[in-house]
Amino acid sequence: MAETLRVILVTPEKEVYNDEAIMVVLPAFYGEMGVLPKHMPMMVALRCGEVRIKTLDRVISYVVDGGLAEVTGQVVKVLANFSEDMSEADPEKASREIVELESLLENAELTDAELDRIKNEIFKYRMMIKISERRH
Repeated sequence: MAETLRVILVTPEKEVYNDEAIMVVLPAFYGEMGVLPKHMPMMVALRCGEVRIKTLDRVISYVVDGGLAEVTGQVVKVLANFSEDMSEADPEKASREIVELESLLENAELTDAELDRIKNEIFKYRMMIKISERRH
C-alpha cells in the first residue's frame, strides 16, 4: 500500500477537506510545490491558484485564494482565505462574474485596495474557468 499523508483544507467558514492523500500540489507564492509523505516541515505562503490532492484513485482539485500551508511530514494543513471545489464549479457563472467585475473597473472611482481586490477576484474566476476547461 502506498504511503499517505493527511491533507486538511480549511477556510474561515468551514473545513473543506480532511482525508488521506498520496500527494498534494500547492500554489506556493513563487510557484507550484509538490508535497509527498515525509516532506520536510515548513510554512508556505499561498497565492491564488489550484490545490491538487492526489488520492489512490483520483485527483481532487480546489481553487484557493491565498493563505498559508503548514507541512509537518505526514500532515499538510492548508489555511485558505477562500476555497471552491472544482468538481462543483460553474464556469458560466465565473464568466458572468468576470464581466461584472470588469465593468466595475471601467465605471467606478476605485481606491488602490478596491482595485487590487477586484483584479484578484477576476484572476480567481479566470483560474476557475481554466481548470474547468482542463477537466473536460
